[in-house]
Amino acid sequence: MGAKYLPTIKDLKASQRFQQKQHPLPFFKKPSAAPGAKKDKKK
Repeated sequence: MGAKYLPTIKDLKASQRFQQKQHPLPFFKKPSAAPGAKKDKKK
């Protein structure tokens, strides 16, 4: 059996940056005009 590849922290960070470039997270637009729902605190 061959030696197993264990990625270093540097490798993990590089692959994480690559994945973010491939699939960027969508930016959510917050509706500023819509009133926010508020919950009342029960005592």
